[in-house]
Amino acid sequence: MRKNRLLHIPILIVLGIVALTISSKVSLDLQPVPITFQSAVVMLLGIILGGRLGALTVLIWLVIAGLGFEVLSGSKSGLGALTGQSAGYLFAFVATAYLAGQLPVSRQFGAVITRFGGAILLHLLILAIGAGWLSVFVGIDTAIRNGFLPFIFGGLVKSVIVAAVPAFLPKRLDLRY
Repeated sequence: MRKNRLLHIPILIVLGIVALTISSKVSLDLQPVPITFQSAVVMLLGIILGGRLGALTVLIWLVIAGLGFEVLSGSKSGLGALTGQSAGYLFAFVATAYLAGQLPVSRQFGAVITRFGGAILLHLLILAIGAGWLSVFVGIDTAIRNGFLPFIFGGLVKSVIVAAVPAFLPKRLDLRY
């Protein structure tokens, strides 16, 4: 890797953390569950930066939250946020960013369709891990009813976004590490 590309890494991580934080604060107030754009940004970080750098960015964002900075949805922070009912979703983001890095970046129609299908599967992964962790607190029936099923529609909407955004990036943009 060329030296000047290495200098970009801290900047890309900071920009990724900013994007994650903003995506945590912005939501569509759909009923019964509002939709944040965290999972879409997590996937886009993996696709655009590559799986390793995307996952590292998400992990650093979680460390920042654990240190008490209010970067998560609902302005949650601290160790309680990383061990509470939504912790499963948060930690699933690290694996999701890495796996999203395996999806194609190309503008070709087949790549867009592959990203869409991959994003759907990754949203299901986040929901399964998150609901699994949530079930420890509320039981499996409640976790599925309140922590999985209401988020499927939002996951589909965000999967369209994840599939489309890379197709509009400049062709010469090469940020994958």
